[in-house]
Amino acid sequence: MSTPTITEFIGALLIIEQYLRVKITELMTRFPESKEFLEDLLARLNASAATLEVLGAVSKELSAFVSGKGPVSHDPVDLA
Repeated sequence: MSTPTITEFIGALLIIEQYLRVKITELMTRFPESKEFLEDLLARLNASAATLEVLGAVSKELSAFVSGKGPVSHDPVDLA
């Protein structure tokens, strides 16, 4: 078994984040009396999601650069 790349690792974290988001949404229906608590957890996930997306994008760009396919240029509209 080989060591996962940073891109694969971040991808796995994003999958876990998506799973937790779905579970929290399901629990909001099942436990409406705890909606505030569950919304707080969801807000924390929302804050970390942007960080994971940025880490994933930076990792992919570094990989492209190292392999001679970069640097990657972006339209500023795409990053808004």
